[in-house]
Amino acid sequence: IQKRYFLYVGNIEPRKNLKTLLQAYHQLTVDMKETYPLILAGFKGWENEEIMREIEKERAHIQYLGYVTDEEMAHLYNLATLFVYPSLYEGFGIPPLGAMACGTAVLSSHAASLPEACGDAALYVDPQSSRDIAEKITCLLQDAPERARLAERGIAHAEEFTWERAARAHMEVFQNLLGESV
Repeated sequence: IQKRYFLYVGNIEPRKNLKTLLQAYHQLTVDMKETYPLILAGFKGWENEEIMREIEKERAHIQYLGYVTDEEMAHLYNLATLFVYPSLYEGFGIPPLGAMACGTAVLSSHAASLPEACGDAALYVDPQSSRDIAEKITCLLQDAPERARLAERGIAHAEEFTWERAARAHMEVFQNLLGESV
């Protein structure tokens, strides 16, 4: 893996919207693709034949790693120049928070729960528009101060999401439902 790249982490399946991300990637200049290859990490998922064919077309600039361990994932997040998450549907959106916790700027879809998960610590794209995704990737790759600003916000934002805080919130729900201390 090169020193500079942008990263997607998640399953390779339709709801993750990789087809549109790959269309956006095809719109980038050859120089930009050579400087910043796209790294994809995650399980193959389902209904991914077309996506895998598109990845194969750009093998010189796109690398699909498949499943990676948590340790490898941390390295990928920490070394990425930009994290891109164009998903159409998410239950919550843990991968963007992982990138934020590692100090990587995040470009995210404005769909589903992602604005709630990412708050003001991400730049948002229209997940249906490959042009919007390509333009915002280009802007962030060319604007180091904006990437740094997003990375700084992301670190602070990700600190709000801890297992301890989630457990306390669940305890409060249980206490309110039971009307007593648990």
